[in-house]
Amino acid sequence: MTGTIARAAAIYLVLTFPLGYLWHLTLFRERYAALRIYRERVVPPLGLAAMVVQGLLFGAIYAAMIAPLDTGWFGKGFAYAAFAGLLSWSFGTLAAAAKNPMTSIPGFIAIETAFTIVQWIPVGLATALLA
Repeated sequence: MTGTIARAAAIYLVLTFPLGYLWHLTLFRERYAALRIYRERVVPPLGLAAMVVQGLLFGAIYAAMIAPLDTGWFGKGFAYAAFAGLLSWSFGTLAAAAKNPMTSIPGFIAIETAFTIVQWIPVGLATALLA
């Protein structure tokens, strides 16, 4: 089980950190700037540290709840993407919208929902295939 957790965490980190950096700080930088939710100079090492913790916890969820399923790798990947994606969306999108100042709550929810979908489909499928 420890190996599965480590592999799932590594897959999460390898796919999520570059995508998150590209999405939030490059491709949609101006859109996030217009939302005024980020500090002028973000601190990527703190984001990376958070993702290490998240990866280990999501990996434990995968190993305990998803890996034992008898649904084949695609079914496991879909189940993991749906479960972990919804969990991630709840704290990364809804809770952030509830407590952070921003110019548009609907705009933030829309772009972060899109990010969560784009993030979790490959993470879920890759984890089921490789972990």
